[in-house]
This record gives sequence, structure tokens and C-alpha cells, in this order.
Amino acid sequence: MAEKYVYDPKNFCIPVTKLEPLEAIQFVIDDFVKKEVTFCIDGDGDRWEIWRIAYEDDRDTIKRKNSPKSPKYVYVKGKKVEFTVKKQ
Repeated sequence: MAEKYVYDPKNFCIPVTKLEPLEAIQFVIDDFVKKEVTFCIDGDGDRWEIWRIAYEDDRDTIKRKNSPKSPKYVYVKGKKVEFTVKKQ
């Protein structure tokens, strides 16, 4: 049995989208999968958002501390994975 990815909310600190219906952000998901980005998706109903992992040489200056504690989906290098949440 393969090990699950350990999701650490502190690493997923770059907000990519605002709360939107899932179909409104699907193009971002598709693009991130194609580009093999590591990101998570959280939400419910018509309120979904995407957060991506921060890289060491990241130039993105928009970083937040309120990333999802336990997202609905996690993608690692563009692949949807099973995950556990890192104990804080």
C-alpha cells in the first residue's frame, strides 16, 4: 500500500482563486494539472477555492496564513492524491 501524502497547511499559503463555483475555477485546475503544480482545493456547494504550495524560490508575494486546514482535494505535481493532514 502506497504512503499517503502528508498535507501541511503552512506550505499551501498561496491563494489562487477567490471563493467561486467549482465550474468557474475548473480551467485553473485543468491548467495546474497540465503544468504539474502542487495545489489543494477546498470548499462546498458554490464556494470553492484553490491554494498552491509555496516553493523555495517563489516570487509570489501574496501569502496567507489561513489556508485550508483539511482540504477536500490535494494534487501533487498535477496528480490527485490521497492524503493525511500533518499534526500541528
